[in-house]
Amino acid sequence: MKKFILLLLMCAQFPCMISADEFAGTFLTTDSQLQSIDISRSFSATASGTMAPYKNPAGLVQVTGRGIHAMINSASLDRSSHNLCAFLNPRGDVGFGFSWLHAQVNDIKGRSSSGQITGKIKDRANALAVSFAFKIGKRLKAGLSMKSINHHIFGPYNSNAEATGHGFDLGFQYSLNQKGSLGMTVQNINSGLNWKVRRGDKTRNTRDPIKTRFSLGTGYLLSEEINFGCDLVIEYDPVVNIGVAWKVNKLLNVAIGLSNIGAAQKFGTLSNGLSLKPMRNENIVLYYAYVTDSIGAGDRVIIGLESNF
Repeated sequence: MKKFILLLLMCAQFPCMISADEFAGTFLTTDSQLQSIDISRSFSATASGTMAPYKNPAGLVQVTGRGIHAMINSASLDRSSHNLCAFLNPRGDVGFGFSWLHAQVNDIKGRSSSGQITGKIKDRANALAVSFAFKIGKRLKAGLSMKSINHHIFGPYNSNAEATGHGFDLGFQYSLNQKGSLGMTVQNINSGLNWKVRRGDKTRNTRDPIKTRFSLGTGYLLSEEINFGCDLVIEYDPVVNIGVAWKVNKLLNVAIGLSNIGAAQKFGTLSNGLSLKPMRNENIVLYYAYVTDSIGAGDRVIIGLESNF
């Protein structure tokens, strides 16, 4: 029964249903992961380095250097997602980034209209993105990401579906001063999934547009140890994400945040996490986060590793 209910809920997390065009491509949304894993760099105004390809490509020129970041997100009801990204900005005025997102749902039981089990359904989705950014004057930064998306659903009775698509993300960041900044992104521009659905000997082609997502936010350094960030996000209903990160010392950072304030859960979903630099090595960062589940089916644990060199 739990797995059957999952089929109805999954559209809020990973879009499993072939005809659910309203929720097409929702696996691309990684805000809850990013907010919990590194709040100080997870908003449109503060995204930088390895976080920039996901959140705001303009942040690729916020810091110089190069790095790689990997995350594993384990959720209830056999849901999981994996993220890998890298950035390169050797000069400071032009930056490049790459990101890969994989999402899957395992052990879904297909059922007939009478409730009988027909077999297992497998759901897999991937998105690859290449990003670049540049500075416009001393305060303004601009970035663009180009995405390639594919989604596979394998069902019983030789019923399979495959979708491919593409899209673009556009982002800007503006530095107000040394403490404050503004950010804006427009994600999933001209994005959609072209489905080829096979059921037995029949094939049907459909297209599901991916909803464009707008975000506008700010970041502010309250002190040398405390960062604050806030985003207004408009995709379905307007929601707000907020977070605060505290640098305890050179070894440890702790953070707490709320995402999707104003949605189905009016007070949002809670996330908290910490980052650890072993031996006070600035080039290696370990992340751990605990996030309440947005569909109320259980909580999530996220583990990340970042290396800058």
